[in-house]
Amino acid sequence: KKIGNANNDWILSKKLIDSKLNPSEQSPTLEKVTEVFEEIYQGNDTTPGLCETESLIPSLGLLEEIYRRCNGAFAVVTGRPIKDCHKFLQTHKLDHLFKICICMEDAPAKPNPTGVLMACKKLG
Repeated sequence: KKIGNANNDWILSKKLIDSKLNPSEQSPTLEKVTEVFEEIYQGNDTTPGLCETESLIPSLGLLEEIYRRCNGAFAVVTGRPIKDCHKFLQTHKLDHLFKICICMEDAPAKPNPTGVLMACKKLG
């Protein structure tokens, strides 16, 4: 994470691949790395993706209690695409808690504070 871009799975994967290549091997494009990563992560018609193995770290009950105590002032700021954010929230039955989602399409990658500031502004 100290090197940067650790919040973008595609860029990080490309950096890891490139670090293991021999000088004579050609580096894959970011587009190719993204394509393969997404197939593995999202899955396809015959193979479930790794996203199916993600789990919720805090309990739903804890998140609902925080939501209640914050009078619904709750937001997500993530480096993932918006479609992945919504899928995760729906899968884990959290979509009713997080009406504000700031995703990779909305703001520069963390640690840039823009996404958090946008969420705060939207929360009022």
